[in-house]
Amino acid sequence: MPHGQARTIPMLPLLPPLTNFDDASRSIVSYLDEYLPLALWSITRFDGANQIFLTVSPNPLHIEVGETRTWQNTMCSEVVLGNAPPASSNRALVPALSRDDRWEGIGAYVSIPILHNDGSLFGTLCGADPITGDSVLEDNLALLTLLCRLLGTILDVDYQRAQSVRLAETAQLDAETDPLTGLLNRRGWNRILEAEQTRYRQFADPGSIIIVDLDGMKTINDELGHAAGDEYVQRAGKILAACAHPGAVVSRLA
Repeated sequence: MPHGQARTIPMLPLLPPLTNFDDASRSIVSYLDEYLPLALWSITRFDGANQIFLTVSPNPLHIEVGETRTWQNTMCSEVVLGNAPPASSNRALVPALSRDDRWEGIGAYVSIPILHNDGSLFGTLCGADPITGDSVLEDNLALLTLLCRLLGTILDVDYQRAQSVRLAETAQLDAETDPLTGLLNRRGWNRILEAEQTRYRQFADPGSIIIVDLDGMKTINDELGHAAGDEYVQRAGKILAACAHPGAVVSRLA
């Protein structure tokens, strides 16, 4: 074992009722850091191009929450592609990894995929240590896989819960709708933005904000009248809503 002597894993981590993915990730990382210690344990997200570190144990490798790595340059990508086993207490014995200088300094590693119920890849449970050891990682592969299946189940429950929250949020939109354009008003925008920030911290789902400033409003109102100004705002709102991606939120802030 890379750190200390091999020990018997006492029991699965205790998760509180109705735990969410974020809390479950922290519990599992803390549990592994205590009972199966490596220099690093982490839960990561694959966003299609990068590996994002969502939860990390205190580690001497200086990897922090929110850091990203290009996916194709990670050991996890090699494991997902089937080029390397999901765990090895001695990386030098893995041909696909031993020949690559990118991972010089990593002696032992773990990379277990975390899957959605439909089999698609969310990310990985990964661990790394500069020191090689005995076969304790391979011996506990079934446990590590079980933990990842547990995380995958909690993840999908969380996604379903988030979808239910989105539906409830939609029901509130009437009170948060701009009467001129039919778009979300500032109150609704602020609420949606806060909820999306929370979801990003949990799942690292990608997102973006685009702000459009309508020029010439004062000139239109002064020269053509406020009715023309209102029509200008309405047309702009319709065009933006039509161009927006399905599920995107379009709002009038002023």
